[in-house]
Amino acid sequence: MSADTLRTRVSEAYARIGEALATFQRKPIRFWNFIPDPGRAMGGGLDRYMIFNTGRAEGYAQWCGASRDLGPSLATASTVGITEDELVIHCLASDAGGTAVENPRQKPAWQYSPRYGPMPPCFSRATDAVVAGRRLLLIGGTASIVGEDSQHCGDVAGQLTETLTNLEALIGAAQGPSAGGCARWRTGRRCG
Repeated sequence: MSADTLRTRVSEAYARIGEALATFQRKPIRFWNFIPDPGRAMGGGLDRYMIFNTGRAEGYAQWCGASRDLGPSLATASTVGITEDELVIHCLASDAGGTAVENPRQKPAWQYSPRYGPMPPCFSRATDAVVAGRRLLLIGGTASIVGEDSQHCGDVAGQLTETLTNLEALIGAAQGPSAGGCARWRTGRRCG
């Protein structure tokens, strides 16, 4: 797809998701975006992920307002690069919605600087939601990033350590200051 076609298709897809959510009186709590070759250069210093973010922001604006105004109400999301040619977007929604959670070690994605494209990514780092009577922390957009900068390029062990540190900080933020964080999550046991 050309940059214009990709931006338009993403915008239309997110606008349609918004229409469907409104029809069924649901709120998004988690997105999965599968984008063909997201790092591919599209001209003008932009890559496919930057173009995707512009389309996503335009689609959100049709049903929610400008992405910079959405801020704390955004659902969490992940973007996965794929080798196929089709753009695929999955949305998990609920009638109750959820609460956006940000990682204190990371700049909220919706506040990223213009060096990441004309529009910032529209997602929170996690969504705290109740699904089927269970409180869940749905995590996305958390990797080896501090502030808005990727860390440990070319060092998989360093990236893993930074990602685990970010996950621990995010879980602590979701639990709030009175819980003191959760040191047991690395062992696979439930916290609280």
